[in-house]
Amino acid sequence: MNWPKGVGYAAFFLVPLLLWGIAIVATKRRGAGPRAFAIIAGSDNRLSLARLQALAWTLVIFGSFVAAMIIHTPITSGTVAERNKAVADETEATTKAKKLRSDAEEAETKAKTANDEKVDADEKAKKASEEENVKTADPKALEEAKTKAKTDAEAARKLAIAKAEDFTKKNAAATKAKSDADRGEQEAKAAGLKAKSYNWVDIPGALLMLAGIAIGSGVFSSLISALNGEDKTARVTSIGSITSQNLKPKFPDAKDPKSEEILSITGGDLGTNGLVKFGQKMSGEQSAPILFWKPDGTEVVVDVTDIKERVSLVMETSNGKLWYELGNDGLKLGELKPYYELADLFRDDKNPNNLDLMKFQMFGWTVIAILIYSYLFLTDLRADMESLPVVPSTIAILTGISQAGYLTSKGVSNVGPNERK
Repeated sequence: MNWPKGVGYAAFFLVPLLLWGIAIVATKRRGAGPRAFAIIAGSDNRLSLARLQALAWTLVIFGSFVAAMIIHTPITSGTVAERNKAVADETEATTKAKKLRSDAEEAETKAKTANDEKVDADEKAKKASEEENVKTADPKALEEAKTKAKTDAEAARKLAIAKAEDFTKKNAAATKAKSDADRGEQEAKAAGLKAKSYNWVDIPGALLMLAGIAIGSGVFSSLISALNGEDKTARVTSIGSITSQNLKPKFPDAKDPKSEEILSITGGDLGTNGLVKFGQKMSGEQSAPILFWKPDGTEVVVDVTDIKERVSLVMETSNGKLWYELGNDGLKLGELKPYYELADLFRDDKNPNNLDLMKFQMFGWTVIAILIYSYLFLTDLRADMESLPVVPSTIAILTGISQAGYLTSKGVSNVGPNERK
């Protein structure tokens, strides 16, 4: 398109935002937050780091490719013969330009040498002229000295004139050779642009490999979850109060509560551990101490002594995150809605109470790789760009190692007790 470079810079940032905006519009969910982040949310209702990586690299590659094509020399369609001729013309023009530049440098050297000889001849002529005024007491010797000095001075002046003329010629030749070299390089550049105009901007294999690693990690992560039966979806069916007198008889292993304010959350596929929080109007969310989590994942008992108002319920389980609105009494379940947090990206898959170091490492390397790529691209953006930047192989290797570590950790953590024996 051959647009200004500034438009390319703008496209690098705006195209990803536009694509994300299309995804937001296409998402059928209520609320700006759920619509904006639904594309990187997993089936467990949490933000997925693997999906975020795949999306980030997809948007970056799209943005850089569009930016490069926008400022690129207009793409020309042509036959194979025309493309081959353009390449041949470029090679010929480049060779000619190099020869002209070499000739120009040689002519400049000759002109410099001629100038040095001219300066030397001028000095000798000046010195010879001064010797014409020689003085001596012997009249005969004086006459001979004057004659010799005059002859030497005349020869020196002629030599100086000759050297000056030689310098003028060689300097003119050097100037012409430099002009020819400049013109040859311009022609070579034009021929190069014409040859490149038949080609689209190439996407290097290393960059595609990075994107493939991110996408592959998400695929294998889903595969590991499927193979280990992680197709369960947590749900809550009701919330009820329970007295401290009934707690121990019903749940002998339950912890001692602080008071009578005890809630029983019943449902299905709630896993074996997790986190329970209640949203409050003014002070945000507050975790509720868990007194008992039923091993079959059907009931959780929590102490809500320190939670005065409960407008929402948040449950982090090994089978997904749940967010419900609650009625005025804090016991009536409302509609289940998406609820995303930044911490979702780093939660342990099997124990959502903990953050996973491997996921944080994955996130860190992804940020570093994208920043390095963006810097390389933005500093090298030009109309004759043939290929998007090649990300250093060490970044791709470290990203692959990080992803492999995460997938290994996920696979080991998902091995059941019987399989470990």
